[in-house]
Amino acid sequence: MLMLVMGVGAMQAEEIKTVTVKGMVNVTEDDDGNITGVLLKGDFEAYTIVLDEKGLRLGGEMDGEQVEVTGVIAEQGGKKFLTVKSFKAVVEEEIAED
Repeated sequence: MLMLVMGVGAMQAEEIKTVTVKGMVNVTEDDDGNITGVLLKGDFEAYTIVLDEKGLRLGGEMDGEQVEVTGVIAEQGGKKFLTVKSFKAVVEEEIAED
């Protein structure tokens, strides 16, 4: 995974843009508990999180949580890589029953 992350920083992206997206954080860990991958799954898109300091913090603090992430998206070969600038938990509002 480290090679992938380093490659994202050096790649010539097809398109780069800053966005804010909401989704569920899913973390992959090795046998020692180290984060090896973080995926943000939205309703229609999935984003591979770049494992820099903020990406690792997102994975470590928000695994299994709904979040709102602002960052820079780089697309390459149909995959979307998200470099995290900021994130926060999304609080779901309760719907009142009549």
